[in-house]
Amino acid sequence: MARILYVTGNSFNNLGDLAMIEGFLAELRRTLPEARVTFLGHDQRRLETALREALSQGHDWTWAPAVSVSAHDGWRYLLHWAHYRMRGRRPKVSWGRAAGAAAASGCSGHPQLERLLDAVRSSSLVVIGGGGVLNELFGLLEGAWIVCRAARSAGVPVAALGQTVGPFHSERSRRLFREIVEACEVFDLREGAGSLRWIREAGADEGKVSVSGDQCLLLDPPGPTGRPSPEPRIALNPRYLPESNPRTLAEHLEAVARVAEAAALAIGGRIRIVPSLYRPPIPGVEEKPHMDRRLGLALRERLAGRVEVEVPEGTPTVATALRDCAEADVALSIAYHPILFALQSGTPCLMLCPDAYQATKNVGLAELWGMPEAALDLSAPDAPERAADFAGRAVDRRQELSAALLAKASELRERVRESTIRALRLARAA
Repeated sequence: MARILYVTGNSFNNLGDLAMIEGFLAELRRTLPEARVTFLGHDQRRLETALREALSQGHDWTWAPAVSVSAHDGWRYLLHWAHYRMRGRRPKVSWGRAAGAAAASGCSGHPQLERLLDAVRSSSLVVIGGGGVLNELFGLLEGAWIVCRAARSAGVPVAALGQTVGPFHSERSRRLFREIVEACEVFDLREGAGSLRWIREAGADEGKVSVSGDQCLLLDPPGPTGRPSPEPRIALNPRYLPESNPRTLAEHLEAVARVAEAAALAIGGRIRIVPSLYRPPIPGVEEKPHMDRRLGLALRERLAGRVEVEVPEGTPTVATALRDCAEADVALSIAYHPILFALQSGTPCLMLCPDAYQATKNVGLAELWGMPEAALDLSAPDAPERAADFAGRAVDRRQELSAALLAKASELRERVRESTIRALRLARAA
């Protein structure tokens, strides 16, 4: 039986990462139903909670925090060392130790690193899960490199699916990325424009790279929505990433409010917040609401008396996000997957770009879908006017645009399926 190791760098706070996993598993059931997946992640309790359905189907997980920060140099490693020591836990492994152990076949003597290496060496295929993680922003590049190095040492094939690449600002990061590409037998992008620039800049082997789309496209699209609605609806995701966004939270909120208000007033509609960040509830743990919900509440207060803003209660799911995007007349989103949830449902979406990182993803996505005019720089002086114009045209041409988007979604779905099957064949061969 094929055993696939699926590497995800997130802590299961992001619906988009979960949507990619669900899409991958859907194709696995069609193509290689006897295979089982081990999910590698760094947040033990959330991983178990988010993957409950997959675990009930025979898949499993291993907790290896080394994959997320596995090896930072200098002050970052010291910071993580202190964080773990304060909680009475073993610190994460240092870079030199992790790199050496990944290349060797012996025991590293570090329990977290051993779990990671054992998971790699016992698999018949390693899949680097999709998303915008191969960059310098989130501390995940080093973990992916460790996994690839261990896989090459053990003779295990590696496939990277649904990737967005960059930014890279240091030669060290560019070198690590080049070696990740070199280790992969399949390296597939979910959009080309921005990522290919960073691939060329890093000097990676462009000949190994293909472009298809995101694994969430492998999910069954939502059914008929029963349009038209009595009042036009806008699906809005207001994502704020402090790691990449040069604005303060207050400045970001103001920029999003101007654009969203202009679009809503142009069509006489209301706004529904579509979160893509979430926290699966864990018994005994009391937490703040996720960032998307807090931003939604702040927008509702800011726009009170001018535009109605709905903020959903409870824990969002991939299914509820898909439904909310499918039922909207037009969508505005910063986060990547609410854009895709809208487009694959036939809902026109304006792709907001607050910073260079998000622009790499969203401009590339707009070009992949043949609608470059749908990417909007949130800093542009005329951003509210352009948002109003986009929303008006989207409502006026709703049926025509929807038909075109659904046709494009079908085309991309087949491309994503082909790249995923190409990766799964590596496990079959192994």
